[in-house]
Amino acid sequence: MEMTQKLEAESVSAGQAVDLAEVRRNLQAESDELGILSTALGVVCDDLEVARSRSRLGCASSRGMPFTSGSIYPL
Repeated sequence: MEMTQKLEAESVSAGQAVDLAEVRRNLQAESDELGILSTALGVVCDDLEVARSRSRLGCASSRGMPFTSGSIYPL
């Protein structure tokens, strides 16, 4: 009886190790995807900031507002 219990315990342990490996792979894939999405979001936010800055520059200059050298913001 003891040998049967030991074999069952080893089988359960091996099954848990396989499950754990699968969970770790899935977690790593999710982490990788999050990293990609985070990078993409950063690019989009940077692009929006550039567009917003250009929009400010266009609106301000069309009103004849002065700018300092190298600045996109009106005085």
